[in-house]
Amino acid sequence: MMKKKRILPPTFGGVEEGNVIWHRLDDIDFDELGFILSCHLIIEHYMDQFLMTGSDSKFGWDSAKLSFSQKMALISGLTFPDPYGFMPAVKHLNSVRNQFSHKLNKRLTEKDMLPIKYYLEQYVSYENKSWPVPTDFKDMLDLFTTITCSFFAGSIAARVKYEAGT
Repeated sequence: MMKKKRILPPTFGGVEEGNVIWHRLDDIDFDELGFILSCHLIIEHYMDQFLMTGSDSKFGWDSAKLSFSQKMALISGLTFPDPYGFMPAVKHLNSVRNQFSHKLNKRLTEKDMLPIKYYLEQYVSYENKSWPVPTDFKDMLDLFTTITCSFFAGSIAARVKYEAGT
């Protein structure tokens, strides 16, 4: 059975000489777009849990509906041990995600990935790992997301154990 090609409606491109300009969306890479959004959402999930478990008070975090930037601002005030100074790269990932949200047919470029690549190089160097930093954009994002979420997960688990007295 032949797979149906999905075609979304065109976006409004303005008016030129009395004519409406429409931009077709045939060249969207849904796999890349979905992967960027998924990495961003997963990191945000861990940031939410990190903030919730890091507060002595039972603030209404869910009802506060903080933006990603506001959550980053709260977390960026903290100092993370080496090699976990990943917040500038998380901030950059957010800006790349925002670019995708304003230009659906955007493609990742080497320039888009530089802060994440530099962070991964520093991480690998600090940890004296013998494996190379991935060159594929999705592999870089996968590794970056895993490292970032692992740090948050470890911090969350440590806080919960400390509060439980174990």
